[in-house]
Amino acid sequence: MKRTSHYSGHDLAEELPPELPASEDIDRDLEELRKFAAFAKERKTDLENTVGKYEAGVEPVLL
Repeated sequence: MKRTSHYSGHDLAEELPPELPASEDIDRDLEELRKFAAFAKERKTDLENTVGKYEAGVEPVLL
């Protein structure tokens, strides 16, 4: 969070030099974001399948 907020438009102190992140840091952050997106997509699909079963309700049994 610190690294993100550092570059996201917050006012910097006068003494801080305008440095950019290293390309390795950017690549690592993008890879982590891709992994998170894949995990979130898989979780969303699993939840949609699970909730769909609950939304259908139980099948009534006539006595």
